[in-house]
Amino acid sequence: MRNKENIQSLLDFFQAKTKRAIRFDDELIFKKLSQHNDQSLIIKVLSVLGGILATIAFIVFLFFTGLYDSVAALLICGSVLIIAAVFVQNKLETILIDTICVSSYLMGFVLLGMGMAQRSMDENLMLSVLLLISSVSLFLIKNYILSFVSVLLINGIIYALISHNDLYRWIHLYVAVLTILLTLFFLKEAKFIAMRKLISRIYNPLRAGIIVSFIAGLFMISKSGVIPVSFRYVSISSTTIIISTVYLVGKVCKVL
Repeated sequence: MRNKENIQSLLDFFQAKTKRAIRFDDELIFKKLSQHNDQSLIIKVLSVLGGILATIAFIVFLFFTGLYDSVAALLICGSVLIIAAVFVQNKLETILIDTICVSSYLMGFVLLGMGMAQRSMDENLMLSVLLLISSVSLFLIKNYILSFVSVLLINGIIYALISHNDLYRWIHLYVAVLTILLTLFFLKEAKFIAMRKLISRIYNPLRAGIIVSFIAGLFMISKSGVIPVSFRYVSISSTTIIISTVYLVGKVCKVL
């Protein structure tokens, strides 16, 4: 629905539905849409995968060269890479820049994690610091792909905290929370998009990241052998999912 004809049809539809005249700045709307880099989902996925592969290659390079021996260098380089990725992606938007920023961003977190681990920092504290950095970064990033990666990092760190503390029953509660969030996103999508610029900007990557995290959570609690899960707590996640699904189906049926 990004082409000029469909946009014009949509504007005509809104005009026909209202009793008073509405003035649209057609030229400005078409100009903004033409400037918008509407990347396909495949390109976004490939960009993220490219960043992950580059990060893995960089980690291998660190081990072969022995550069990981300096704790100060790891912490400084990690911080610089994260800050650079956030700053650059706010200024430039191309596929190449997206891939480089994703790589730098992930490398930064890897280096920070390695640096803090070498300082024998408590793992809960280390994960909490990484969680704080990724959460703050999410609100500073203006790029879809990097915001999506930040959401995945946040959820991945939360799963890591649950696993590290052997609180596997909390995964059911967390999956239930993700289910409720997704339900709210689907029901109140228009309101979220119409909110302040910050909320509307992170809405799409936030929703996509939560969907992926939700699927990952379902995999962990349904696949035997992945994590030790007590079936006494299955009702927490399953009941929430069933109620949410039935509620959404009811809402859709009313609209139809």
